[in-house]
Amino acid sequence: MILHSIDFATRPLMEKLYHQYGHGSSAMHFSSLYVWRNEMQLSVYLQPDLFAVKAGWRGQNYWFFPCGKEQAKKEFLLSLAAHPSVFLCYACEEDVAFAKQHLPGVYQFSHTPQDDEYLYERSQQVELAGKKYRHQRNALNRLNNNYSLGAQPLSDKTLGDAFTVLKAWSEKSHDTAAGGLIGCNSVQELLTDWKALDVRGVVVYEKDVPVALAAGYPLSSDCFDLSACIQSMENSDFSVFARHRLFQHLGDSFTVVNTEEDLGLAGLRTVKQGMHPCKIIQTYEGRIYDSTFFR
Repeated sequence: MILHSIDFATRPLMEKLYHQYGHGSSAMHFSSLYVWRNEMQLSVYLQPDLFAVKAGWRGQNYWFFPCGKEQAKKEFLLSLAAHPSVFLCYACEEDVAFAKQHLPGVYQFSHTPQDDEYLYERSQQVELAGKKYRHQRNALNRLNNNYSLGAQPLSDKTLGDAFTVLKAWSEKSHDTAAGGLIGCNSVQELLTDWKALDVRGVVVYEKDVPVALAAGYPLSSDCFDLSACIQSMENSDFSVFARHRLFQHLGDSFTVVNTEEDLGLAGLRTVKQGMHPCKIIQTYEGRIYDSTFFR
């Protein structure tokens, strides 16, 4: 099985397959895979009708659930079933149903809540109307009362300031998820190739000092992925401000925002649940239950 680097040469086919056969998750989108490719040690098995990503950081035999035509997925999953130590990660509910229908009894799946993706209605996150959004409104009011904040769109002019925020953020101590992923490298990749990846973002300033960044990329014509929301100071309210300004900046063409997973971090999970998602894409991990079924 020949594996390829995830790069701009593999992008056209991966994006074509994602938009034809994907289920809308950020985990399988090319841009997400590209910015995380080094930190997560990702490579891709790529065929005209399928791609499957190998997740080296999780172990020797971890694969993302494949994306592609029905028969190609079935054949690929059958080939993996010959190796009892194989695991499948980032499987959506549709993927689990596919495996149960076409490979009954071979894979056993369990929910991995740390990989669930949180989706929000952009207009509600802009308006923040009603009792359930009072904590976000209070955070913005505290900032307006104590700071002189402004925001500028990510551009050639503000890119250096975005890197300044990243540098300060990466130098701080961070809680990490299982496996030690932090995300500094992914944000570095995001900013380095921001034009090629069609990244939209805002840089937040306290007077003239850059203090926060919120940025991401389209997953589809109406869904935007918030890939990075970081601040250079300890005050987490700056990220609330950055996120809110980005949602305003995106405009009405994007109706849904995906803020990706919480990585199993309690504080991040509290924040994302407190934003009141309109949908959660539940994610599962599969392991070989019976590798002799098709022999």
